[in-house]
Amino acid sequence: MEHSVVLGAALLIFACGFVQSLAADSDALAKPSFQVHIKTDKLAYASSEAIGIVVAVDSSGCVGRAAVSVIGIRPSSMAYINETKVATLERGTQQLHFSATAPRCTKGCGGVYPGAYNVTAEVRACGAEASDTITLTLVDG
Repeated sequence: MEHSVVLGAALLIFACGFVQSLAADSDALAKPSFQVHIKTDKLAYASSEAIGIVVAVDSSGCVGRAAVSVIGIRPSSMAYINETKVATLERGTQQLHFSATAPRCTKGCGGVYPGAYNVTAEVRACGAEASDTITLTLVDG
């Protein structure tokens, strides 16, 4: 009887350690997190003006290949900004620079009118996606 109590206690201690080990391993397998932030060099642009875009990716654990896209100024189904870059993420904050040109005509020709338009940065990496959106204004000019 004493042997079975000692054996049972040893088995219980082993099982508890095994479960804790599994829990630690599942934490390591959880999807790493990263955040995306987009900004432009200014908030209003005239016709044919250069648009500077910076996408910052802050990764606390996701490392490896990533697809970073910037899409925006979409008065209809067509996006005037639509560019994707492949980057290698590392821990910490990385900045990727994009450039675009404001539509040539902002007086209604081509379907683009003065007003507010969204520009979105999307990042796909490590089996996850994240995005951020900024609003810029196209002005007559």
